[in-house]
Amino acid sequence: MTMVPIGDVTEVKGGGTPSKRKPEYYQGDIPWVTPKDMKVWDISDAIDKITPEAVADSATNLIPARSILLVNRSGILKHTLPVGITRREVAINQDLKALICSDRAHPEYLAHIVKAAEPIILKWVRATTADNFPIDSLKELKIPLPTLDEQRRIAGILDQADALRRLRSRALDKLNTLGQAIFHEMFGDPATNPKGWPMGVIGDLLKEAKYGSSGKANSEGRGLPMLRMGNVTYDGRIDLSDLKHIELSDKEFDKYTTRPGDLLFNRTNSKELVGKTAVVTQAEPMAIAGYLVRGRANARGNTHYISGYLNSTHGKAVLRNMCKNIVGMANINAKEFQSIPTAIPPVEIQRVYAEKLMSLRAEEAQFQASLDIASTLFASLQHRAFKGEL
Repeated sequence: MTMVPIGDVTEVKGGGTPSKRKPEYYQGDIPWVTPKDMKVWDISDAIDKITPEAVADSATNLIPARSILLVNRSGILKHTLPVGITRREVAINQDLKALICSDRAHPEYLAHIVKAAEPIILKWVRATTADNFPIDSLKELKIPLPTLDEQRRIAGILDQADALRRLRSRALDKLNTLGQAIFHEMFGDPATNPKGWPMGVIGDLLKEAKYGSSGKANSEGRGLPMLRMGNVTYDGRIDLSDLKHIELSDKEFDKYTTRPGDLLFNRTNSKELVGKTAVVTQAEPMAIAGYLVRGRANARGNTHYISGYLNSTHGKAVLRNMCKNIVGMANINAKEFQSIPTAIPPVEIQRVYAEKLMSLRAEEAQFQASLDIASTLFASLQHRAFKGEL
């Protein structure tokens, strides 16, 4: 298998930013691609569009269709290398680089190879004011270069595997939005309470709301896994991917551990994130950190209903408006949390909502497992292609 430096089979072009002092430059129809547009593989549009005059009067360049774009300068390079392929002529800003293929390289093949080299490229990133990597290192990176027919065959295999992965990802994204749709269908918009439920406060639905442990967590796996504020996601889920542990005494165990159905409320965070709320579904007990409040429902309430409300658009707005700023952080204490106004539907309806939501979560888990398999397959194929083994 022939190995060649990327720079031998591509022309590298950079970009620039037309003057913001001339708003007329941003009233054209040429997509001006920046890192915020690099969330898709096929690049055919951009948030901002510019005129031919903007191109002529700035450092940006017009990049032809079927060129590879990659982010060369951005904080995202701490963990990800965004790569895409243009499907029409575009312009780019200074945070991107474009690889324009010679007649020896098939663009879709090369795009996949560059993405497969992500682990190597991210090691080059320099943590400066704006994270970046030296483009000369990319030019010198040697890649397998089979015949064009073989490149097309490999690109076809990778495109099919990627299409399967993206299809499953889109299906999961749609499922993830259904929880709030079910909430609105059953309870109406909480901002207007169109079903006329009696009003109260969250505390009316809880028998207790207690703070977590202020004890020091460890990274050695000693004791129980500990849920911290980062383990409660903005969209109302428990994320177990980054856990620390803590050793609790017998006296502390019941006070600071979870059981299924517990509500976790993030009482201290940035203003945008304070009030993140999720319900524990895991059967095994876990400890909770002091920045979390653990709520348990009384006979009138269901924690899935409370979480659904606080994760609604209206609930998020209420939380933003009531939090207090303390030394750069926002806070809503347990007493304030319990004082948040809410409609109080019959508990039987709250439970039906919880059952529907749990059924949806089970379906999401199946889709996630399917997506994980597709992603693993795609990553394996990319890796094999980069090594010249596909």
